[in-house]
Amino acid sequence: MVILHSGIMALWGTGELKNNMAKKESTSKKWTEIGVVNGPDLQNRIVITPIVTFLKQHIDSFKVFINATGNVLLQPMVSLPLEEAWPYQNPEILSNVLKGIEEAKAGKAKPFNLKELDDV
Repeated sequence: MVILHSGIMALWGTGELKNNMAKKESTSKKWTEIGVVNGPDLQNRIVITPIVTFLKQHIDSFKVFINATGNVLLQPMVSLPLEEAWPYQNPEILSNVLKGIEEAKAGKAKPFNLKELDDV
């Protein structure tokens, strides 16, 4: 079974174990079963294209977790250029950016003139 962090679960296997696990996981957490993936093939590869397609987002990699019962969690990851990472390196700046986004959503933002910033 592969369980994805964004609330997506893909199951493989046969028999009652698969059915019981699907019921248990879908009731205990907000998982969505999106289908079955086959694997591993002879080279130990598992094709997760249906999962990536379901997410409808660009994904660079997956962080992989496993628990004592053998469940695997794939957390989709994206990377960003170093010059775009600076807000995440300073909690105060990130807080201000997020606050500005919320203010913009609430209609509190107004146009400004870049020349006015030189006076500040």
